[in-house]
Amino acid sequence: MKHLLAFGASATVAALLLMRILPELVAGPEQKAKLEIAKAQIEVNMPNASSEEAPESALPLLLPPPPVPKIPPSPEAKQVAEAPKPSTPIIERSPQALPETVEPVEPAAKAASKAGATDITISPNSKPVFKAAPAEKVVVKVVPLPRPRPVSKQVVVETRTVAAPSENVETQRDSSPQPDIVSAARSEVHSVTPGPTVEAEGRVLLRILEHGSGPEIEIAWPVSAIQRRALYRLFEVCYGMEIAVIDSGGRLYNRTGEAGRPWRLNMDRFSGFVRQPSGRLTLDEKDGIARIRAFHGGLRAAHNVRLFPRRLDALLLGGLKAVVGKSYASASTIRAHYRRDGDMVLVEGIRLDGQPILGRIDLSKAGRSCRPDKWS
Repeated sequence: MKHLLAFGASATVAALLLMRILPELVAGPEQKAKLEIAKAQIEVNMPNASSEEAPESALPLLLPPPPVPKIPPSPEAKQVAEAPKPSTPIIERSPQALPETVEPVEPAAKAASKAGATDITISPNSKPVFKAAPAEKVVVKVVPLPRPRPVSKQVVVETRTVAAPSENVETQRDSSPQPDIVSAARSEVHSVTPGPTVEAEGRVLLRILEHGSGPEIEIAWPVSAIQRRALYRLFEVCYGMEIAVIDSGGRLYNRTGEAGRPWRLNMDRFSGFVRQPSGRLTLDEKDGIARIRAFHGGLRAAHNVRLFPRRLDALLLGGLKAVVGKSYASASTIRAHYRRDGDMVLVEGIRLDGQPILGRIDLSKAGRSCRPDKWS
């Protein structure tokens, strides 16, 4: 392949040389002379032609860039570029939380009417009603103990009923002012100290209640934790109160006896009228209930109750009957509250179906003499 390429190149060079010298070999003497003259003219004219007709090489010319035409700014652009200065100084402040708006709470009576309850109208001159904490409510029930019904709010009314004392009730006039949560302050309060006849009538009323008849009775304990503890200790040490737990079958369990065996209540000594407290308890009562549950075991669903001697409940019911009068038989609910005065226990603030009753009951005859250092 290389030899063929070399041969082709040699043949090409030879052909070119032949074409160069072939006219001279073929032409005659005259033609040769003409050719020499023409060559001489060409050689003479070539420098002139190159000097005259050869174009000059153009040098690059660097010109400055054309000036940018100035466009006059439009009025809108000027407004955007330069904001007008405010006439008043602008003060930057850190963001603050919006002030909280406290809306007035609707009265309990108005809220009850929205829920479908009976509307209660409270006049502007009426005094505000303060609801005691549910922990201080004590519901009186009969064994077996059903669920306590919710306590409805009552509005203090202006009218006041004073029961006429019975002939068999020892009454005394107390001129010292006493606190009363259901009526205005008054200078005189009827204090009823039940006697033997009232106690006998109270035992009859107690048997009626133990058979499921009679009004529903609710007694409130003091709101103050200190006063509540002092009353609990006084009832337990000086008035013979006992605490226990009651299961769904109505069986009682106390701190004595055999573990796991129910307590057989002595109805000659204790009342079958048990109290089921709701809400907060005193530390002493909590500790006693915990000991009962631990002693018997398996009583987590049982409710804690309080039991009182039969005589105390007889004096209580007989005293209520003496204060209320003939309306006791037709009453639906009776509400009151305890108050301690030294080692005395008083029942005050009595209400009959929501209507306040003027009077109070002294239960000191139901207790035994106790030194203050034992219960205080």
